[in-house]
Amino acid sequence: MSSSEHFSDAVTGPQSKDTHAVAEVFDAGPMSPSTPEVSRPTSAARTMELAALTAEQLLTDAKVEVASLVSAARATADETAETSRKEVAEVEAQLARTKADLEAEIASLSQMATDQRSQMRRLLTEQLASLNKTPFEPPAVPAE
Repeated sequence: MSSSEHFSDAVTGPQSKDTHAVAEVFDAGPMSPSTPEVSRPTSAARTMELAALTAEQLLTDAKVEVASLVSAARATADETAETSRKEVAEVEAQLARTKADLEAEIASLSQMATDQRSQMRRLLTEQLASLNKTPFEPPAVPAE
């Protein structure tokens, strides 16, 4: 494996056949002075064409990865939203039970207060009736 292939693999991962062709162009080494001038533009054009194809492939790969990440993020968001809905439902149910328990306790305490008032009123009435039956004698005043 040439150094450019090794570098390309480390940077972009698995290579396409176009990328290997670009690497071959660069691995060919400097052109010899005896190489005709015609091959240079053709080689440069081929290099540009391969670079364009590589860029298109990288763009396509990036779009696929972005779509995958967006899909994963949506799935995570949906899962989080569903979990939150379930937790909200549980808390609402617990609050409803607590409210019902407290309302029952309030009703019970209210009934106890009514019963105590009635009992106190009855006892006070009995005490007053008992006092009314007893003749009132004014206290003796000492003589001076």
